[in-house]
Amino acid sequence: MAGLKLAALGLLSWGNARCVEACRVAEGSEALALVSLRPDEVGIDVVSQQSLLFSRGTTIQPRTESVLPPVESAPSPPLSGNGGAGSIEESAASGLQSIPAPPAETFVDLVAIEVVRSLHSYGGLEPGNPVTKVIVVGATGQEPAGEDALQHRLAMPARGLDWAGTLGLPRADHLRERLDAAG
Repeated sequence: MAGLKLAALGLLSWGNARCVEACRVAEGSEALALVSLRPDEVGIDVVSQQSLLFSRGTTIQPRTESVLPPVESAPSPPLSGNGGAGSIEESAASGLQSIPAPPAETFVDLVAIEVVRSLHSYGGLEPGNPVTKVIVVGATGQEPAGEDALQHRLAMPARGLDWAGTLGLPRADHLRERLDAAG
């Protein structure tokens, strides 16, 4: 494995689980999904009572092009008995070219799809402890749209969480000022 040690594997998800509990956003033994948005990936952690029950991360790449490549075919002689309609290949190619490309998927659409997949997977593993709310965190600027999309798609509460504010920690801009003052 290229000489790498996996000593820190899972620490981010475990740290997220501890922060969720410290922020007191879970009630009792309810399970909640923490959705962490990053510029090109999403992490989904299911947390309950200071325990990480499920974790999944995946890359997000919005599709911006048509899924069908352009079809180039040379004209073929008509098949006998088809009334001069052209070859089967031409008919198929013209049919493929007339299918409109699907709309480009947005980052938020793909996040919602991955969260639904993850929660279905978790539900198969832990049917007795269903997720009852979703917490969305990150610094991509897509978090409010993600909250709305997940609340609509999952029909359960979805809201953001300001780690620093909830835990009473100094904001990043205050830390930068202190570092500059320290020299």
